[in-house]
Amino acid sequence: EGDTAPVYIEPNARFRLPADTDRDILMIGPGTGVAPFRGFVQERAETGARGRNWLFFGAQHFNTDFLYQAEWQQALQR
Repeated sequence: EGDTAPVYIEPNARFRLPADTDRDILMIGPGTGVAPFRGFVQERAETGARGRNWLFFGAQHFNTDFLYQAEWQQALQR
């Protein structure tokens, strides 16, 4: 009890979607690194972006590590 762990947050102003929604985007995020791209794909769906979304990610175990599987499969139908 009472232990602490140092943490830091380093914002990156360049890590954002392009303003032009007709542009294709390429996203690469292995494992949990795919999490921010979930928001990108959701935002592009909500705003009606016409550019294609390319997402590449990997996981060691398909059955247990395929994060957001149902959402990715639903996004493929759009």
